[in-house]
Amino acid sequence: MDDRNHDEIVSEQNEKLRIQRNYYRRLHVDDLCILNAEEYYESLKDWSKFKEPRDTSKRDAEKDSKVTFWLKCKSIFSDKAKRELEEKRKEAKVLQQEYEQYHQKRVNRMRAQFEEQQRKNHESVDEMKSMYAKGDKKQIINFFNAVLVNDDFTLDILYRKERYFTND
Repeated sequence: MDDRNHDEIVSEQNEKLRIQRNYYRRLHVDDLCILNAEEYYESLKDWSKFKEPRDTSKRDAEKDSKVTFWLKCKSIFSDKAKRELEEKRKEAKVLQQEYEQYHQKRVNRMRAQFEEQQRKNHESVDEMKSMYAKGDKKQIINFFNAVLVNDDFTLDILYRKERYFTND
């Protein structure tokens, strides 16, 4: 009787193993994305570079001091127009220096705002990471949802890709 019991247990375990093998035979993992917590939280950080706006001070200064295409053409043929163009170019140079200073102040202010925003982003992500390390349920769920969403898988032989769905 003991042998019969043993045989039943062995056959039961073999049946479970057969079912498991069939399942794994049908499960084809494509593009498996291994993601650890360190990589996940680093990917949430903003690593973009500051893009400096164009300096249009020369063009704006010429426009404001009325250095026009027509005046440039006229200066080729007329000495009076040439003197007028030289005066306006001197005026444009002074204006250009003012505009360049204003532009530089604006760029510095924008860069400081950008870096402050980026610093805050990094701090908030680091806080989320520390909460994950402490075992915060929400952060653990967010991490595992990100892991599952990054993986493509298929259960059939035709390799029809399916996505993991999360309740976000």
